[in-house]
Amino acid sequence: MVVTWKKLAYEGDVILNTLADANSVLYAVSANTPAALAMAASTFVARLAAGNVVAATVAEMQTVLDFAAGATANAKATGAELDTGTDDAKFATAKAIKDSHNVPSVVPSDDGKVLTSNGTDWVSEVPAAATAHDLLSASHGDADVDTVTAGDLIIGNGTPKWAELAISVPAAGLINHLGVANGETLPSWKALFDATVPTVIGTSDVGAAGTAVVAARRDHQHESPATFPPAAHALSGHSIATADLALGGYQIDDQVLHTVADEAGRLALTPLVAKICWQTDVLGAYICTVAA
Repeated sequence: MVVTWKKLAYEGDVILNTLADANSVLYAVSANTPAALAMAASTFVARLAAGNVVAATVAEMQTVLDFAAGATANAKATGAELDTGTDDAKFATAKAIKDSHNVPSVVPSDDGKVLTSNGTDWVSEVPAAATAHDLLSASHGDADVDTVTAGDLIIGNGTPKWAELAISVPAAGLINHLGVANGETLPSWKALFDATVPTVIGTSDVGAAGTAVVAARRDHQHESPATFPPAAHALSGHSIATADLALGGYQIDDQVLHTVADEAGRLALTPLVAKICWQTDVLGAYICTVAA
């Protein structure tokens, strides 16, 4: 189940929309003190070598980036330089990449061809044809030699090798499934259902997980006694009404939210969308927004 609790925020916990001015960004130069930083034209949000976050000018950013106005860009690398991979300052162009032997740049040709190396360059050519052979044959050292039979499966046997597991067809009305029981190391065909009649439900029966390894049918039916004796119970044991409780406009005096000590207590509550609780360790209210 997906459960989400949202903490209800106080006014002091949120940033008001009146704080954001036109052409500004929110920033803080000390903890828990958001403010609006006005951004003039051609400025950048930055923190320079000293001081707080500012709207930096172009000149200030050139200093930070160590890039003088009008500086010459890095030179282009050649394909041969890309082959050696020794230059860490030049940039690679599409032509240099095509001229490089280290980077494949072969134009795709016919469908089905693969990229291979001829010792000097990369070429597109037809892959070598593989010799056809059976899966369960002596061509595979990790498989038993066998023939294909309709309905059989391939499993790893105890040798271990890949081997054929023959299909097991059950009687009418039953289903076999492939499974592994506790203590087994190999899968085998097992019965999904049995023909045992369910037990009779009795008064004060104790629930049990059961030990059978077969499933119950969807339309199975337990017998039950004609009547069950009522048990004494307190008023608090009654279930609440399923309909909404209409208060008719009356207020509830001295109402207290469901109180929990901490997050663990809140997460242990039965989730219900719109349910509200009070968490004492953070002195905050929470509302459940997702309980699916």
